[in-house]
Amino acid sequence: AINVRDYLEQINFLTKKEQNYYASLYGLISDDGVHPLKANKETARLCKNMVIEYSLILLGRVADFK
Repeated sequence: AINVRDYLEQINFLTKKEQNYYASLYGLISDDGVHPLKANKETARLCKNMVIEYSLILLGRVADFK
């Protein structure tokens, strides 16, 4: 079975750098964003906005992908 991220790289949808970025963002949100004692409001807002903006980028790319 192939990893989804590896598949997206194989079909030239994501670059390795993009994969690493998204994995890092996920790690940040998973490790800090879900713990109310660690994350302040500004960090939570920044992470939320980053996810929204990068989701819009990916959705646009999906719409244009052939």
